[in-house]
Amino acid sequence: MAIIPKHCITNKWQPSMAWSDDCGIQWGSGGVVISSTGNYRTDFFEVFPKDGSGGFIRGEGKTLDEAEANAYAKWKNQKDCFMSGGHQWSRTRRLKNGKFSTYQKIA
Repeated sequence: MAIIPKHCITNKWQPSMAWSDDCGIQWGSGGVVISSTGNYRTDFFEVFPKDGSGGFIRGEGKTLDEAEANAYAKWKNQKDCFMSGGHQWSRTRRLKNGKFSTYQKIA
C-alpha cells in the first residue's frame, strides 16, 4: 500500500493503480496551474517515489482517474529505466560547470 497522507485517506475517491509501498501519493481536484501560456484548473495526482526512480511526478487530467493514469505512466516509465540500470532521479542540483541536472547516472 502506498503512503497516503491523512488529508487524502478520508477522501471518497481512492487510487486504483498498483503503486509500490515506498511511494508517497496525494491528489486533489481543481488544482491551479499558473503558466505563461494561460492559467488553468485541473485534477492532479502527485507521486513521491522513495526508491530513486523519480523525485516528484505530477499527473493531470479532466478527472482524478485520468490524472492518476497520467502519473502512473510517468512513474512506470521512470521506474523501468531505473530498474534496468538507467537513471537515478533526484532533486535538481547545480553542477560544477554551472549547469543544472535533475538526475544522476548510476555507475
